[in-house]
Amino acid sequence: MSGFTASYYESLVQNFGEAGGEIAELAANPSYAESPIMQRGRTPYIRADSRKEPESDPTIMFIPGFGESIVNKVSFAAELTRQGANVILPGQNRKGMMYDEHGRSDPMAAQAYNYLAVTKDARENGETIHFAPHSMASLVMAKMIHLEPELFKDSHVFMLAPAGTIEDETFGSLAKDWFGMIKSESDKTRPMEFPDPRGVTAIASFKSLARNPLRSVREVRSMVNERINYQEIINKVGEITVVSYAQDEMFPEARLAPMLEKAGVRWVSPCDLKGMLDGRINFGGEGSTHDYEQFSPYVISGCLFDLLRRDL
Repeated sequence: MSGFTASYYESLVQNFGEAGGEIAELAANPSYAESPIMQRGRTPYIRADSRKEPESDPTIMFIPGFGESIVNKVSFAAELTRQGANVILPGQNRKGMMYDEHGRSDPMAAQAYNYLAVTKDARENGETIHFAPHSMASLVMAKMIHLEPELFKDSHVFMLAPAGTIEDETFGSLAKDWFGMIKSESDKTRPMEFPDPRGVTAIASFKSLARNPLRSVREVRSMVNERINYQEIINKVGEITVVSYAQDEMFPEARLAPMLEKAGVRWVSPCDLKGMLDGRINFGGEGSTHDYEQFSPYVISGCLFDLLRRDL
């Protein structure tokens, strides 16, 4: 573990107390799941118990997006456990070109097999697992549901800032929005509950992508060319909610709207009510960039719990 990462984990303890300390320890020593379709390598993951009533509290599995590893989302995992969820947080297996069950190059389907393996390995006593895929992982989630729908019939799926939801996406528009996202998240003055002043998570993402550049390129191609079949998901899961972020430059709400409205999927855009009440944040949406759940985990965790309480 690098000194930068160790320092980042120390900040977890400072910000999240015992919950942060447990997550940091688990992240430094993850479990691994074998994927039946992947003969090279394993997928790391951690499972952390709720800090309230682990035997009765819901279990939420976060699925990482483009280049994201465990370290990127430990803050979100710590806050979820603190608010009362058992959490499964996988990283990525970047080995190999990634093929589907028919031997065709398909990074989304192959990732789906990796995370199906994590789901089965981490699941306890046949529990219902709810899912929170982020960004590119929404395409992976759609593949998971298509491949093994019986696993998700009682699950609530929260698509966080989803890829595959802009009808007229192109390589040019995706590149433009990606640079806009980098610029927005480089603004150290924006409101954040858990800032990353040393850029530890950005470095982790670039290292992850650099481990297999060709596969990373093919993942970009999938984000440009593939679209989520929301109607199929609505019919196969317990509930689905798209959670968009008001200042997301990567997948702007205005460009998500046509496809979501056509599908009739439930769609929410959470805001920081505390900030609205004391006047610190205009309309409660300031700082809600593409990785909002990472930098302001209290807001998004609270949103997911509100929706689960409403539907369970």
